[in-house]
Amino acid sequence: MNKNILIFILFVFSKTLNAQNDSIVERKEGLYLDYLQFTENKPITKQRIITDIDTGQLDFFTKLVSQKQIKLLSMKKDTIIISPKDLWGYFQNNILYINYNNDFYKVPVLGAISYFIGIQEVTYYSNMGIGVGYPYGMGAGMPVKTKEMKDFLLDYHTGKVYPFSIEQLEELLKKDEEIYKEFSQLSRKQKRKKYSYYIRKFNEKHPVN
Repeated sequence: MNKNILIFILFVFSKTLNAQNDSIVERKEGLYLDYLQFTENKPITKQRIITDIDTGQLDFFTKLVSQKQIKLLSMKKDTIIISPKDLWGYFQNNILYINYNNDFYKVPVLGAISYFIGIQEVTYYSNMGIGVGYPYGMGAGMPVKTKEMKDFLLDYHTGKVYPFSIEQLEELLKKDEEIYKEFSQLSRKQKRKKYSYYIRKFNEKHPVN
């Protein structure tokens, strides 16, 4: 091969690699007040947070959002106090944590459709012990709190979180006619068995930064 041609090919290849690397967004660590801050990669960083917690700790943001309130510096250097409940989520150690019903859930793999599991506190009303130890049967309907594993779906393009269901997944898959059609033709049993495969297939076809 001609030496000049080889040099030209290597030059073009190098430029292509640099362009690909430039398109990869390095997401910053910090707090998100809303979904827009997440998509624009403009979180509230450690430099704007007033706290006694050591900012060098790997789980700094997890500890921060466990407090009753968070003190921040505005762009004008004013002190603002917010509740962790006001946050959309936070990004820590290359992982997104999203606020859903005032609990922060870890999203291990971020894609156009993200599937994740969280532990939720659920309240049941027990009918056990009716009339036992309570006058006039007041023991009926006593609240019993327990924790359960729940599945969720995150739509990357809207920032919305949904409790997992096959029906909800089908709604999200409709954005790709080919994949949706293939999934919708499966039996319900097969859908339950293969849903993770179709989420992965959708994400591979529609990558996000």
